Amino acid sequence: MPIEEKVVYYAAPTLAGCKVANLINLTKTICCQEDLDECRRRLCGAGIDLKILRENASSCLLYIYRRSALEELLHTKQSRQFLSSYGYQDFTIPGALDQLADHFKNPALFPHEVGLFLGYPFNDVVGYITHQGKNAKLIGYWKVYDNEEAAKETFCLYNHCRKELCARFHKGEALADLSALG
Repeated sequence: MPIEEKVVYYAAPTLAGCKVANLINLTKTICCQEDLDECRRRLCGAGIDLKILRENASSCLLYIYRRSALEELLHTKQSRQFLSSYGYQDFTIPGALDQLADHFKNPALFPHEVGLFLGYPFNDVVGYITHQGKNAKLIGYWKVYDNEEAAKETFCLYNHCRKELCARFHKGEALADLSALG
C-alpha cells in the first residue's frame, strides 16, 4: 500500500516514539479513505492516530500523531496559554485538532501554531512567528531560533529513525510492528 511507505518515510520519528507528530501532504491518488482507515487500524494499537487537516481536489494534509504525547503537550500551561492567543478554547485532542483544521481552511493565513502540534521546541515556534520565518540560526526539520546544538542532535535522531524504519519496512516488517517501537 503506497500510503504505508509514505507514512514510514515522513512520520518515522513519530512511529519510533521520538516525536509528537508529523504532517504528510498526500496526493488524492494515495489519500483515499479506505487506505487511511486501514492505516489507522494498523497504527491504533501503538497509540498512533491520524487526522486530515486540509483537503482539496488534488491532495490532503495528513497529521499523524501519538495520542499520549499530544495529550501531554496540550495539557501544559505554556501550550494552553499560547494556543489560547490563537483562539483555541478546547484542549482535548479532538477539539484542538478540529480548531487547527479550521485554521488551515483560510488559504491566506498559514497556522504557524502547527509547530507546537508537531512537537517543535516552544521557543522555536515563537521565534518563527516573531521573526516571520527569517533569521533562523539553523534550518532542518524546522527553523531553529533558540538551542542550535539540541536541534542538531534532534535532527540526527530523526534522520536515524527514518533510515532505520525505512530499511526495516523495505525488508518486509509491518507498519504495526514498526510503530510499536515507541
